[in-house]
Amino acid sequence: MRSAGPIKPRALFKRMSYTPPRMGRPPLNLDKTVIRLSAETRKRIEALEGKRGTGAFIRDAVERELIRREKAVRPKRENKVTAAWSRSGLKAKK
Repeated sequence: MRSAGPIKPRALFKRMSYTPPRMGRPPLNLDKTVIRLSAETRKRIEALEGKRGTGAFIRDAVERELIRREKAVRPKRENKVTAAWSRSGLKAKK
């Protein structure tokens, strides 16, 4: 016979053993994205970077292109004095 008292389900028991933190490379915190490249494009990248450098090459190229396009979209800020000169028809000295 069992002793008197409530019976705890196994899920409520705490794990008694200690597990040390995982060893190895820290996570890169990157999302996985699938892209399709022609065989020729892939061979050109591998010729420059090697088979293991393809991902880093693509990440770098995408980052540079984003920066370039964001600069093109951003309106150029004008100096207030320069704007006043251009409205009056005079040319500002640079």
